[in-house]
Amino acid sequence: GALYTFGERDSGKLGLGTEQLSAHRLPQRVKNIKAPVRKVACGGGHTVALTEDDVYTFGLGQFGQLGHGTFIFESRLPRSVEHF
Repeated sequence: GALYTFGERDSGKLGLGTEQLSAHRLPQRVKNIKAPVRKVACGGGHTVALTEDDVYTFGLGQFGQLGHGTFIFESRLPRSVEHF
C-alpha cells in the first residue's frame, strides 16, 4: 500500500519533499514511491521500503547504509537501489 511517515524530520529520514515538511507531525504520504509498498524497515536515521520490484532507501547514508555505493550524507527523497 501507500507509505506514510511522520515525526522527526532531520536528515531526510521521513522521505518527504520540502513542501511536506511543515506538517511533519501528521502522517504524510511518501510520494516518490509509485508502486505499493510491501514491507518497511526503519533504522535510527534511515528507512528501507520494499515494493514488488524495487528497494527504496532514504535518510542518513554517511556509512553506506542506503546501498547506493557511496557515502552520501543524506537522501531526502526515496531513491531506488540499483543493485536489485
